[in-house]
Amino acid sequence: MISHLRDFIGHRYSWKAIKESDLTELYVSMTIKTLGLSLIGIFLPIYLYENGLSLLQIALFYVMTYGMRAAIDYPVTKIIARFGPKHVMTVANMLLAVFLIFLVTYPVFEWSLPVLAVFDALAASLFFTAYHIEFSKIQHAKSAGHELGLMFQLSKIAGVLGPVIGGLIAYFSDIRVAIVAAIAMIFASGIPLLASKEAVRVRQKLTFKGFAWGKVKRDALSNAGLGFDQVSALMVWPLFIALFLVGESVYLGVGVITSLGLLVSLLATRAYGKYIDKGKGHQVLKLGALITAGIGALRPLVGSFGGAVGLSMANDPASLSVRMAYTKGQYGKSSDMHGYRDVYWGYMMFVSNLARMLFWAVLAVLAYLLAEKAALQIGLFVGALAGLLVLVSRFKY
Repeated sequence: MISHLRDFIGHRYSWKAIKESDLTELYVSMTIKTLGLSLIGIFLPIYLYENGLSLLQIALFYVMTYGMRAAIDYPVTKIIARFGPKHVMTVANMLLAVFLIFLVTYPVFEWSLPVLAVFDALAASLFFTAYHIEFSKIQHAKSAGHELGLMFQLSKIAGVLGPVIGGLIAYFSDIRVAIVAAIAMIFASGIPLLASKEAVRVRQKLTFKGFAWGKVKRDALSNAGLGFDQVSALMVWPLFIALFLVGESVYLGVGVITSLGLLVSLLATRAYGKYIDKGKGHQVLKLGALITAGIGALRPLVGSFGGAVGLSMANDPASLSVRMAYTKGQYGKSSDMHGYRDVYWGYMMFVSNLARMLFWAVLAVLAYLLAEKAALQIGLFVGALAGLLVLVSRFKY
């Protein structure tokens, strides 16, 4: 219905109006998907551990996942250039649903970890590369902070609700019920993407000739640092909490800690957006990066549930400030790479996934040599320090 209406009045649509409508559809889609993923996303390493995998095996699984993502990031970029971001995101959602079905049935069939890694890698690489290309195209430069703020607000609202809901489902029923609910939401998130045509020109031919590799060296290094920090904060930290700080009701405990941290950061999103739109993005980024690194370095030392709650509530707002400022600068940079937007994002995703693969490889070595707790503690510390690499970025904030 939305599509037919747009076709009918298309000749009266300004480009600005089309961009705003595309933004709305992307907001709705990402909110639904984030809610679905947040039901089970932070619990995935815990779920694998509870189903008999050691820390070493979990680390090797993610080495495979991120290694595959890095290997296919450039081919994925060509697919997006050919068919358009919305079509690719829709296919990615289907692949993600297949991956989640494998997870639900894992206790029965014990699927091969490389098979799981393939579907996880395909779904994530296709979706996030396409998403960044799409959003960087349809966002407005002058109000990018506000638009990113709204996107982050919606994602945070979904992120606040998801872990608690997922934890409650696991507490009263089974975590696999939460995974089934996530599958339904993943499918639902694709509906808004089908409501309109592609905002990005399709059937493009990707070329690397003439790409200014030298101008994106700092972007690559800072993006790698963010990749390290993201894995440490979103995957290793919840696993550390589950294994050594919560005790009983693991899923509910981790969900509560995560949701409280996200709730505090949600309150800060609008303020960050205003500062960023006033040209203060670099100050927001710098302060947030220093606070995040300092708090992250304290995580390995936490010995209680209350301490984990306090650190999460202090860290998440600072981490959000880094993400918002950095993303705004990165979107602006990609928009200035005329004719090379897709190449730029393919390169950024490649570097980020390569860094994540390296992180898990280091953690695998640590898990092989040391006790699991010591391995996770060192991993958390390394991730916190690596996050400081974001400070080498030189975007026009």
